[in-house]
Amino acid sequence: FLTGTSEGIGRATAGRFAEEGAEIVICARREGPLAATAEAIRARGGKVHTRVLDVGDLDAYRAALAEAAERLGRIDILVNNAMDATMCPLETQSLEAWHRAVRSNVDSALVSTQAVTPLMKRNGGGAIVNTISICAIRSVPASVAYSASKAALLQFSNVAAVELAPWNIRVNTMAPGTLATPAMHASTG
Repeated sequence: FLTGTSEGIGRATAGRFAEEGAEIVICARREGPLAATAEAIRARGGKVHTRVLDVGDLDAYRAALAEAAERLGRIDILVNNAMDATMCPLETQSLEAWHRAVRSNVDSALVSTQAVTPLMKRNGGGAIVNTISICAIRSVPASVAYSASKAALLQFSNVAAVELAPWNIRVNTMAPGTLATPAMHASTG
């Protein structure tokens, strides 16, 4: 189950999982780019299901995970790659945008990890990968909500890794630096 798969890192990750033979569920907010990702995967023989989803809608995210588990019988891997990367200076950061970043970047990881953990325990283990950012550990101007939420996701992942290790559930983070992706271009103008 992979989120944020319509372009960039998420699209490449979904393609790789499919190449390795995984039957995957991919999710993104925008239907057109999500469908294009699925078509590219199917063209290479991959097994993929799609779900238009904003992970910031926590109830919808829980429902999508439950539906995927019912359809496939299990969820072995969860990749939380979807994000809110709205950038603005500290002085103009609205509380509403701050909460949106935390909901999309941190709260979604909490509810999805809680949703898949019982499934993974029953199946003898699994893997959860949370995409953070170099911004979680390096100071970048005009990224206060994004950086703070990605730093929170890093620590969330560290605690989850310790707590879930006895059940053979690995929790890792991936911290990309600056990559030429559509999201990077959009955030830098």
